[in-house]
Amino acid sequence: MSISVRPAGYEFKLAIEAGEEKVEFTLKQLTYREKSYITGLASTTVKGEMSIDSTLTCFYNIKYALKDATGIVDENGDPYKLKFDDDKTVSDECIDELLASDISDQLQYSALHLSENRFPDTVIHPLSRVPIEGVSVIPLEKLAVVRKK
Repeated sequence: MSISVRPAGYEFKLAIEAGEEKVEFTLKQLTYREKSYITGLASTTVKGEMSIDSTLTCFYNIKYALKDATGIVDENGDPYKLKFDDDKTVSDECIDELLASDISDQLQYSALHLSENRFPDTVIHPLSRVPIEGVSVIPLEKLAVVRKK
């Protein structure tokens, strides 16, 4: 058995199907430092017990990992464009808009996986622990092979 590593900032696609629509997000794997920072932002300590807010974790995971989105339109029917802050992270307003969309649940469940050491090949529902139908993870190296054909 060999142990493999991916380069820091490794990118992949997350495809979410909703009916006949398909949305693709380009995400980067969060660095250890980013994960630690997000944990600090999303955690509180009460009476010596640490608690991590999964909603805030999801929000910040999207903020730091999301790089591009296709297959989404705005209220005018024009292609939706992500908005970025000066630090090159997705704007809070943009995240709020995405999390108020029809694919909010699938996006939230997927974003929670970004806290793991390595993003899995499938997105698992946090309660049922079964893969979420209509959500797939596509490594960019596989996309490159498909695009060359």
